[in-house]
Amino acid sequence: TLAYVIYFFNWQGITEEDIDAGLVQDKDLSGTVGSCQVFYQGGDVFYTREEQGTPGVYSWYEYSLPFSTRRAIEDKGYSLFREASGGFATFYRGSENLIDLRPQESRTVITYYKSKHYVDLIKKNLNY
Repeated sequence: TLAYVIYFFNWQGITEEDIDAGLVQDKDLSGTVGSCQVFYQGGDVFYTREEQGTPGVYSWYEYSLPFSTRRAIEDKGYSLFREASGGFATFYRGSENLIDLRPQESRTVITYYKSKHYVDLIKKNLNY
């Protein structure tokens, strides 16, 4: 279930630290959403979660992104950029749309960025 949503807005008074978060100080974009974090209850909302170790003694979860989740995001026009250990995944679309998925033990966090800066960094890493 959806727990809560946090919106980050572009505005003219943005500092250098905010720019690193993908926000911009363009006055024409002031008041528009630069990024959004969506929190869902449960670490297995979009992921397959498997307990490792010795339950009750020392254990941890390993997460993997199922094909169905990946396909649903790709059907919206996004391309998978990276899928790291721990289930962290990044998708991008076009010149400024980016999604980060991150499972945690008790919740799943999805961050949407409207950031040409971040997409440019990805394309640079991919040698586009």
